[in-house]
Order: sequence, then C-alpha cells, then structure tokens
Amino acid sequence: MGYLSHSNTVTMGTLKWMYDVYNCEQEQWVQAQETEMKKNIQPLLSGDTQLGMICKDYYRNNSFCKDSDGNINLWKLYNLFTDANKSRYIDNFLGKSVNAYEFVEQIRFAL
Repeated sequence: MGYLSHSNTVTMGTLKWMYDVYNCEQEQWVQAQETEMKKNIQPLLSGDTQLGMICKDYYRNNSFCKDSDGNINLWKLYNLFTDANKSRYIDNFLGKSVNAYEFVEQIRFAL
C-alpha cells in the first residue's frame, strides 16, 4: 500500500508539473503570436466620437449604411470613416483618411 500511495503522489506531482509547464509554454506562445500579429496591424486613429458616429451611421446614413441583411461593403465602410472624419480639424483630416484607407485595406486582405 505504501508503494502505491508513493507512486500515486509522484504521478500526480509529475502531472501537475507537466500541466504547469504546458500552460506556461502555451501562454508564452499565444503572447508571442499576438505580439507578432500586432506588428502587422496599423493602429486605428479614430477617436471615440468618430467611432460612435461610424456605428450610428452604419444604421442611419442614407448613402453608406448597411443593406437590409446587415451587410456592408468595404467602399461604404471606408466612406463611413471618412464621413466621420469630416468633423475633425482640416489638419487632421488627411491623416485620418489615410488611416481609414489602410484600416479598410487590412480588412480586405484579411478577407
């Protein structure tokens, strides 16, 4: 009985160690993958106000809103971004428009 009890303890300790090592390595791998993916993603420069306008206009904009199925094409999405950027100062408009274009292009490449 002593051998079985000792063997069980060693096995449980080994399994716990393997579990801890696997989880640690898995978390590190996931973090490395996330870091690598973030390097390839341009930051979205739109602020809260612009994102709120984009979300609102997704439903209400007469020219660029979603269709009856809830779908939107990338051209309309880009126009929602540029329309929201019109409320910005003129010196920020061009940079925000370029950023919107890059963001939509990344979505296009991902699809």
